[in-house]
Amino acid sequence: MLPFLGKTATGLGSRLHRFRWALSRQINRVVSYYNRSVVSLAWDVNSIRISYAVEMDRLICTSWRHIMNQPISPVSTPTAKTDISPPRQDAAPALLARGSPLAWLRFVLIACGGLTADLWTKHLAFAKLGYGPGSRIVVLIPPDILRLRTTLNPGAVFGVGQGLAPLFILISLVAIGFVVYVFMNTQRGQWVMQIALGLILAGAMGNLYDRAFNDGKVRDFILLQYWPWIFNLADAMLCIGVPLLIVCWLFQGSQMHQSRPETHG
Repeated sequence: MLPFLGKTATGLGSRLHRFRWALSRQINRVVSYYNRSVVSLAWDVNSIRISYAVEMDRLICTSWRHIMNQPISPVSTPTAKTDISPPRQDAAPALLARGSPLAWLRFVLIACGGLTADLWTKHLAFAKLGYGPGSRIVVLIPPDILRLRTTLNPGAVFGVGQGLAPLFILISLVAIGFVVYVFMNTQRGQWVMQIALGLILAGAMGNLYDRAFNDGKVRDFILLQYWPWIFNLADAMLCIGVPLLIVCWLFQGSQMHQSRPETHG
């Protein structure tokens, strides 16, 4: 009985030893696999961190090169705005005749001088030559090139539109306002245009005075040999000022057209 139990115990012990050795081996395998997994995971994490750092460095370098290749614009500081565009009539009142005492003096002197000369010559002609059947005719430049003969004109310039004195008074007032407006918007250096406007203003006011204070009739006394109508100094100033003003406008328009830059499509 004892030998049998001894053999049985020896067999169990041998089996137990093999079981412990197999278990220890399996545990070592598991631990070794776990260690390899942890090391592999750490290596992967470290690789990801390295890749991320390399990529960030590449992006930073690329961005820096892009910034350095851009043109550097100067830093704008808040300063007073300076208009360097060409002066416009509506944007530069200091350059217009309205702000120039010299332009006003030129315009007013011509207008007042022309008006005074017109009224004085009318008064002198009618006072010296008379009016009506007993009036005299004076030849200033023979033979009958320039004569003085008094007459009353109920119409407009050169006798046009007789009997429409109220309408001509209204037109004269509008024309006077328009002439003053045009003068105020001329440039300071446009003295020829200002002279033309002064002549037009003097002629309009001279005939307006006669229509308003002479029963709607204008005093005429100048007669040329090859001119069919009798006129006065106011008519002459109008006939000089209006064409001169038109020439100034045409000349100014041609200058603006030449100075305009050409555009090619």
